[in-house]
Amino acid sequence: MKNFIKIKCWIPFVSSYMYLDSDDFVADELFFDHDIPWVWFSSKQLKKPNTSYSFVFCKILSANEEQFEEAMEHLTRKLGFLGYDMEEYEELCTVCEMIEQA
Repeated sequence: MKNFIKIKCWIPFVSSYMYLDSDDFVADELFFDHDIPWVWFSSKQLKKPNTSYSFVFCKILSANEEQFEEAMEHLTRKLGFLGYDMEEYEELCTVCEMIEQA
């Protein structure tokens, strides 16, 4: 299950991503835990009504791509541990997979 996609970015040394997070922004703590020193969040988010999840857009330093992707793997497990609706989360993750295949 993939909860993020990499978006083409034309800024040198910067990578752009869209990822699925809870409305409580659980991923923010994981960025700190995975030593990602700089994350710039876009003011734009996509939220499906009546869910507790949003698609978040961000930019990171390209050197931190591996740590970011590891944090995304841990995000899925952490949300399950915290009691979030994982069936709904998995359903929304299919959006990332469909966009990536397009």
